[in-house]
Amino acid sequence: MSTRRDADIERVRALAAASNGRLGLVTVPAPGSPRFVLDLDYPTAGSRRSPAEKQPRSRVSIELAARHPFEPPVARVLTPIFHPNVFASGIVCQGAKWLPSEGMDLFVRRIVRLLAFDPLLTNTSSAANGAAAQWYAAQSRAHPHAFPTDRAALTLGEAP
Repeated sequence: MSTRRDADIERVRALAAASNGRLGLVTVPAPGSPRFVLDLDYPTAGSRRSPAEKQPRSRVSIELAARHPFEPPVARVLTPIFHPNVFASGIVCQGAKWLPSEGMDLFVRRIVRLLAFDPLLTNTSSAANGAAAQWYAAQSRAHPHAFPTDRAALTLGEAP
C-alpha cells in the first residue's frame, strides 16, 4: 500500500522534525529499498560497561514488510548495543504484538524508548540476550537513577 507507506514516511519525517535533531533520517523507504535508517541521539548501553560508559548514539534500520502494514516491520540496531531485548544479530525483539493500525511514528517512538531502557518496555523475563538481562537487573538495582538512560526519550514527539 503505497498510500500508507507514504503516510508513514511523512509521520516519521514529522517526528524527526519535532525531535530537535535527536532523531535523524538517514534514508526513507523507496522503490526497491523498503527501509528506514535512523540515527538516534539518545544514550544507551553499548556494552556491559554502562552506565559508567554510555553509547551516545545508535543507528537503527527498520525494514518494512512486503505486505506493510499487515506484517510487522523488523527493527535492527546497526551499532553495538548491550540490551536484554536485542539479539546478538541486532534484531530488536519488539515484545508487543504489531497492529496494522500502528503508524511508523509510534513504532519508532517505541524503539527509541526501548533502547533507552524504558522500564515499561524493557523485558528481562523474555530476553533476547540473557547476559544483558542479568546485567540490566544488577545495574538497575545498583544504579536506579541510570535507567532510563535518557528521560527525554520517553516523551519523543509528544507536546510539551
